[in-house]
Amino acid sequence: MKKILMIGLLLGASVWELMAQPKRLDYKFVTFNGDSTVTIQFKAPQTAKSVQIGGDFLPYKLVTHPYYGTHEEFPPQEMTKGADGIWSYRSGILKADLYKYYFIVDGTPCLDNNNLYVMRGAGRGTPADEHYFITPYGVAENYIEQNVQHGTVSARWYYSEHFKENRRMIVYTPAGYETSSDNYPVLYVLHGSSEREDAWVEQGRVVQIMDNLIAQGKCKPMIVVMPNGDVESQAAYQLMNFDNSQQPDGCDVQHRAAKNPNIDYYEYERYFPEIIKFIDTNYRTVANKANRAICGVSMGGRNAMNVPRLNRNTIGWVGLFSPALEPQIHFPNKKYDDEIINSLRQEAQDGVNLYWIGVGPHDLQWKTNQPFRAILDKVGMKYRFNPSQGAHTYNNWRIYLIDFASRLFK
Repeated sequence: MKKILMIGLLLGASVWELMAQPKRLDYKFVTFNGDSTVTIQFKAPQTAKSVQIGGDFLPYKLVTHPYYGTHEEFPPQEMTKGADGIWSYRSGILKADLYKYYFIVDGTPCLDNNNLYVMRGAGRGTPADEHYFITPYGVAENYIEQNVQHGTVSARWYYSEHFKENRRMIVYTPAGYETSSDNYPVLYVLHGSSEREDAWVEQGRVVQIMDNLIAQGKCKPMIVVMPNGDVESQAAYQLMNFDNSQQPDGCDVQHRAAKNPNIDYYEYERYFPEIIKFIDTNYRTVANKANRAICGVSMGGRNAMNVPRLNRNTIGWVGLFSPALEPQIHFPNKKYDDEIINSLRQEAQDGVNLYWIGVGPHDLQWKTNQPFRAILDKVGMKYRFNPSQGAHTYNNWRIYLIDFASRLFK
C-alpha cells in the first residue's frame, strides 16, 4: 500500500483518484444507426450459451385475452454472439420515443452491471428494473433535459388522518415559483398498479416534459403532484420501513380484495381531499375546481375517474390514460354500475372543463373502456376521446400527458 501511495504522489494523483478511474469498456451499450434503428450490445459471461433481449422496442405480437381482448406483447428476441464475444441485437426502424430493455442469459433475466442507464420500474416485471435509451429526435426531445429553465422537485411527507401514518408524494413546482408571489393551478398525476409515487418521475419523465412544455409556451406553469396511490404502503419500497421478513404486496384493489373481500373499494379516492388540503395549505395554489386537474395511468386512470365523481366540485379537468376498468369488478357489475352511473351523471351536470380519455385498440384496457364510454354517452358527459396505437405502456402515456397538460387551465 505504501508503494502504491508513493507512486500516486509521484504522478501527482492520489490513490483514490487512481482507483476511481472508470473501467474501460470494449463495447457500446446502444448505438444509434443512421436508418432510425439501434444496435444494443451486451458482454455476457463467457459460459453463456443463450442471450436474449426483452423490451418495448421489439416487434410485437397480438395476444387475445378472454377479459381484456386483443393487446400487444413484446416477445424476447435472440441476440447474436460476435467473434469478440460481445452479444448484439439490431432493432427494426423505431419512431421517436423512450424505450426500455433487459437481457435474459440462459433463461435468467438480468441487467448489465456496467450500464448505468437503469430505470427503476418498482413493479414485478422481468426484471423490475430495466435499462433505457431515448431517441435524440422527435417527440422524445421532450423527455430529455434541455437548456431551459427548470422547475424544482421535492419529496414531501404528509400525515394522513385516515391512514394514521406518514405518506409520501412527489411535488414539482415550475421555474420561477420560489422567486414569485403568484398562485398556481395544480395537476395531480397518478401512477399505475404495482408502482409508487416516483413512477411518473422515473418512467413518465414528467419533470423533463413539464420543463420543456412550459419553456416552449405550450403549457401553462403549474404545480404537479404525484402521490403514492398504494394504500398498503407509505412510500416507494426503497423508502419504506424495511422489513426483511416479508415482501411488499401489490397495491391494486384486486390484491386487497383477495385478502379482504369487505374492503372499501374506493378508500383511496374517498380520502383524496387529504392530499388536496395538504397541497393547498403548503403551496401557493389557486384553490378551486377550475384550477385543479387530475390524470392517471391504468389503476391511476381508474383513480382519476373516481376522485372527481366521489368528491363533487373538487376537480374540473380529468384525464384517463388507459384507465383500468377491470371487467371482474366493473362493467357489467351491478354492485358498482348504478352508483357509478348516478355519480357520473351528477358530475356531468355540475360541469367539467375537460374529460380526456386516451386508449388504443392494442391496449389491454381497450375492451374494458367501451362500456364505460357508453355510460358517459348515457349520462351526457362530453369527453374528448383519443384512440392511439401501441400497448399498455408509458410509450403512450407520456404522449397522453403532453397533450392533456397542454390543454389545461386555458
